[in-house]
Amino acid sequence: MALYDTIFKRRSVRSFSKAPVNDDLIAEIKKHIEEIEQLNGYRTRMEILTGEQIDGSASHYVVAYCEASLGDYINVGYCMESVDLFIQGLGLGSLWLGGGRPKKIKDENYCIVMAFGNTDVPLRFGENDFSRLSIREISNEDNAVARAVRLAPSARNNQPWQLNFADRNLVINYRGRGLLRGVFKKKLSKIDMGIALRFAELAYIRYGEEVNHLEIIDGGNSFAVRITH
Repeated sequence: MALYDTIFKRRSVRSFSKAPVNDDLIAEIKKHIEEIEQLNGYRTRMEILTGEQIDGSASHYVVAYCEASLGDYINVGYCMESVDLFIQGLGLGSLWLGGGRPKKIKDENYCIVMAFGNTDVPLRFGENDFSRLSIREISNEDNAVARAVRLAPSARNNQPWQLNFADRNLVINYRGRGLLRGVFKKKLSKIDMGIALRFAELAYIRYGEEVNHLEIIDGGNSFAVRITH
């Protein structure tokens, strides 16, 4: 299944089979990871580990490492969400884990981990099977890109983005919502913004738009990402 099509089917899976993922599928996921084009100037390192290697309950995990900066965290979300969609497109389940560092991972550049494996949990039926804010609450326009970003996963389903379309540019502003705004702004909302960026880019490409530039805007107390197309 194409990454864009998986946007409308993906589900955060919390129940995995103990059976290991087929070696051929693991090889496909590794190849996809190696081929991901990252945001200019940033580098996320990703590796696949087994549940035994990190003392986890799923059969496999994708572990991401990066420097501790705004751009690096956004790049992690941008890269890892491509892996998430690819994994679910293969018929496997996956789940972002935003909690603490797994006990067996000592690398100081550890950022976040994603569980994946075989599952009996089905994909969603379509766009109406998601619990999300309405388009008017997150965007100044109702279009295919906004509808895709609306479905992006985020920490505690916080959906910390506001989309502003104008003059062949899309600016996705960090907004944050409710009491969790300050907590998630430290890292997880930055990762979430990278996830939203990936969804937006995939939608533009699906509908024949050439994405010319992806930019991170650091405003100190606020931040955003811009897509020029």
